[in-house]
Amino acid sequence: MPSPPNTPDVMTVGKSIRPQPDRVSGTSGARLRDRFVTVLDVALLTLPLWIVSVVLVGRFDRVWIADHHVVEPLLALALLLPLRVSVGGAGPVSARLSRSVQRLHGVLGRWRAREHRLTEVVLLLCITRIPELAVAFLANVILPAHRLRNFYMPFESEKLAEIFAAWDSGWYFAVARYGYYTSSFGQSDVAFFPLYPLLIRTLTWPFEERIDQAIWVSGVLVSVVALTAATLALYRLAEEWLGSRAAARRTILYLAVFPFSFFFTRVYTESVFLLVSVMAVAGAYRGRWWSAGVWGGLTALTRPNGILIGLPLFLMAVLDRPGWSQLRRRLTALSLVPAGLGLYCLYCWNLTGDPLYWLNAEEHWDYSVGNLPWEQIVIVSEALVRDGLQGFLTSTEVAPYQLVHGVVGVLGMALTPLVFQRLGPAMGAYVLVSLLVPLSGSELEGIGRYTLVLFPLFMAVATIESARLRDTIVIVSTLFLALFSALFVTLHRIY
Repeated sequence: MPSPPNTPDVMTVGKSIRPQPDRVSGTSGARLRDRFVTVLDVALLTLPLWIVSVVLVGRFDRVWIADHHVVEPLLALALLLPLRVSVGGAGPVSARLSRSVQRLHGVLGRWRAREHRLTEVVLLLCITRIPELAVAFLANVILPAHRLRNFYMPFESEKLAEIFAAWDSGWYFAVARYGYYTSSFGQSDVAFFPLYPLLIRTLTWPFEERIDQAIWVSGVLVSVVALTAATLALYRLAEEWLGSRAAARRTILYLAVFPFSFFFTRVYTESVFLLVSVMAVAGAYRGRWWSAGVWGGLTALTRPNGILIGLPLFLMAVLDRPGWSQLRRRLTALSLVPAGLGLYCLYCWNLTGDPLYWLNAEEHWDYSVGNLPWEQIVIVSEALVRDGLQGFLTSTEVAPYQLVHGVVGVLGMALTPLVFQRLGPAMGAYVLVSLLVPLSGSELEGIGRYTLVLFPLFMAVATIESARLRDTIVIVSTLFLALFSALFVTLHRIY
């Protein structure tokens, strides 16, 4: 039988008269509970601090339990602690403390995860650098100098001090000590870029009374600290990029025993250049483009070929095909790389009226780039075929060093396809162009140093899991490292 008009349905009436929970009163109760728990938490944090402060700053006769300065907070603590436990739950204060503890635990966990890198890096550097320095010192004491040193080392232990500086070290000392100067008829120190001497000079300001000694000590200190930081940064980057701790270990091992790695602890730019270039690539690899731009700009301020770091950074920015807005942000950040070089060009323009004076100054060393990159290699190869190994090595004073640098350059080029294969086009292009530029020079000098800082080469070789290859590299490289270190300190043409 249908319901009368205007008579509410029974089910509807049942729903309408069902009691609903009081959300307002429930919310108010929760707020009251949170406030009560907050008061308890604050009290439980304050009372122990009160007791400790009385014990630490009060007189000895006022810290006994019977004294009223301690008994009240102790009693209150004894009463409030069980009450807080019975209430339970996490109040605002305890929740913040819990989150802080979790963050601290995360930081400690990350530190423990990174601690192995620091331990291994310090151990590796001690094992490789201390014996190398010992060999250099013995060579400087026993062997006669091949030529006169062109600068003075202001130390009583002259033989020890001399193992840290030769050749271009004098130019970096001059820039840090006196600043830049220009010359229309001879060599000018403007050819040496400013970041490294600026770091040296920054450390010496408290020691103006003994400025000469401070500059040399600061130069070595900057190199050693930069080497440690660069090795740590490379270890982390290789571990992330290659996905293998073993490969990361091999990377820094091959770097540490490379025959020209003695430059890392000398008054030279190699360690600083390695640090800033690794950090630039690491920033791009992790998507931190402003970091990549800043470190890339510093790389451009370290050496003339530092601007080449812009090539891999640019490729890393565009090869994953980002959207236009994302690409614009990346390229804006990476504009700091040419800005670094532009800053030094602006300084040269203000100093000489020529923004490229640093490039023109290199002509006074009878050195230029822009030739065919295989030209010098072909010349050395033809001489070897014509005269034989012994005849070539004894033909001129520079012949042995031309052969050494030529072999390093050829090996670097031969390994470049492996870099493309294992690390991708950005790192492959960086190694390729960084080798082609010095190989296009009018001489082969410096190829060893230029190859030393090309860390993708060491990463690529480290991907080969062969104990026999590893042992061969370590043994052969260590022998040549000792030889080249001895030649460097006795002023032979290793520079």
